[in-house]
Amino acid sequence: MEFNQWSSIRRTSSRRSVHTGQHYDANMSEIFFHQLELRPPDVNLGVGSGSHGEQTAKIMIGLEPIIIDRKPDIVLVYGDVNSTVAAALVCAKLLVPVGHVEAGLRSHDRTMPEEINRVLTDQLSILLFTPSIDGMRISSARESPPTRSTSLGTSTTPGRFSALWTLSMRSAGKFQ
Repeated sequence: MEFNQWSSIRRTSSRRSVHTGQHYDANMSEIFFHQLELRPPDVNLGVGSGSHGEQTAKIMIGLEPIIIDRKPDIVLVYGDVNSTVAAALVCAKLLVPVGHVEAGLRSHDRTMPEEINRVLTDQLSILLFTPSIDGMRISSARESPPTRSTSLGTSTTPGRFSALWTLSMRSAGKFQ
């Protein structure tokens, strides 16, 4: 989970959150809840460590019944970790729209697992929130499916993140 990005929306929204537990060490997880003064996630899957495939599979297995039960209108995913691509895959298979925060970022190095996660997540998302103009160009050059892209700049800025939430809900048809 990308805590800095997520913290702004967590503070300004009553929306539910799922922590996959991919980052489970106190210095990679709990410390952010304390330092950023966040309420705990609604669900913690407690996935822990493992190979890329094992972690991704555990996240998908844990997340699927939550998505089926809660029927979200949209799911926002952050960054380029295994949790990101796992959530995007689950939602795509269940026909739940996905918004990708930090979309369009590329290293063009397919030996990096994060690059694979970025490419796949962008392909599965209908809303792409990019941190830069370069990200917008990459997102705009995508072939399919049709998406809506916007550049918000640095997504850790609280005001921009509030705007992101409103934009994602409008794009999903929730606001008129």
